[in-house]
Amino acid sequence: MRRATLLALLALALPTALLADTFTTGVFENGTITPNLTAPFAAQVVGSTATIGITIPAFQGACAVGAQCAFNSASLIVTPSNAPQFTDSLTHGTLLQFAIPNEGNFTVIAASLVANAEIHSGNLILTMLSNGSEAVASDTFPTSATVTLTRINPIPEPGTLGMLGTGLVSLAGLTRRKLRTGI
Repeated sequence: MRRATLLALLALALPTALLADTFTTGVFENGTITPNLTAPFAAQVVGSTATIGITIPAFQGACAVGAQCAFNSASLIVTPSNAPQFTDSLTHGTLLQFAIPNEGNFTVIAASLVANAEIHSGNLILTMLSNGSEAVASDTFPTSATVTLTRINPIPEPGTLGMLGTGLVSLAGLTRRKLRTGI
C-alpha cells in the first residue's frame, strides 16, 4: 500500500521536474575565444551534447588579465545536439581571466539570463583554458559551459500528461479502496 502511494505521488511530482532545463557542453571537443580582453569579447565552447557561445559587446571600465571585469549585457546562443537552438540575453555578468604559467589563460564567465515570456530565471557558467584564440582540454582547468534555466509555462508533452493522469487515477483508486475497507 505504501509503495503504491509513493509511486502515485512520484507520478504527480515528475511533471514539475520539467520546469527546469540544463544545457551542458558534455565532453569538451573544441572552442574559440577572443585572445585579449577587448570588446567585443566572444567565447564558444563546443562539446559532445551542445555548443554554447557568448558575445560581450562592452565591459564596464577597463578589463585586464588578473582583474575581475563586469558587464551589463551580452548575448547567449545555445545549440544542443538534440533540441532546438536557444538564444537569450545575459545581464549582471563577471569575467575573470588569469594567466597560468606553461598552460595559457584560464577564463571564468558567470552571468544571469534575462527573464522574458518564456524564462523565469537562469544563469550561465563558462570556464575555459585557452592558448591564444583556441580553447584546450585540461583535467586541472576544465573547459566547459553550463546554462541552467527555469521556464515559466512549459508545454507538457503527451508522456508527461500520461504520467499525471496515471498518478491521479492511482490516487483515486487508493482513496476508493480505503473508503470501501473503512481503514
